[in-house]
This record gives sequence, C-alpha cells and structure tokens, in this order.
Amino acid sequence: KDAEAYCNRADEKSNISDSIGALKDYETSIKLDSTKSKFYLNLGVHQMQLRRLTDAVESFSKAIKLNPSEGAAFYNRAIARIDLGQNNGACLDLISARELGINEPTIEKDIKETCK
Repeated sequence: KDAEAYCNRADEKSNISDSIGALKDYETSIKLDSTKSKFYLNLGVHQMQLRRLTDAVESFSKAIKLNPSEGAAFYNRAIARIDLGQNNGACLDLISARELGINEPTIEKDIKETCK
C-alpha cells in the first residue's frame, strides 16, 4: 500500500467534508511512511476540525520536527494552542509562522492579542 495514495484519498474525503474518513486515511498514510511532514500537517488540520486540539498540537509538532521551515504547521499549531489557552507557545509559533512567510490576514492581529 502506498502512503501517498492514502494521503490523496484523505484529501478527497476532506473535499467532501468526511473529516472522520480523512483522519483515518491520514493516520494510515503515517503508519506507512512517518517521514513526510505534510501527512502530519494534514492530520493536525483534521484533528482541529474535530476539536481534538491536544492531538492536533502533537501532529503539528511532528510536522515541524520533520520540516522546521513548514510555516503552516507553526501557524496551525498556534491556533490550536490559542484555543487551549497556551498563549506563550502560541505567540512563539505565530512569530515563527510570520517569519516563514505565512501571510494570513489576521496574523498581525493574532500576534498583538496573543503576545502580551
């Protein structure tokens, strides 16, 4: 079985709002190949959608460990951390995301509100 195929199928399930199915396929893709940061990034996004915020933070952290220049992982981890009340970590993640080129429309406002 090909990890990329599971990732692609998960993306398709995501497009039809099947977050549970997508989550399972992303988990399978990671079991088959745990070296791709995008698998962890995508898994984390779906964990956030399902409000599994602690799991999402862990997935984004794994994506960052595999690819420290993955700005989207820093940004998404920051959002999960804000929702968990972990503002110190969220602040650092937002700053890293901005430095890595993430241009979310609210990032400056998020930094001002989180990094007090």
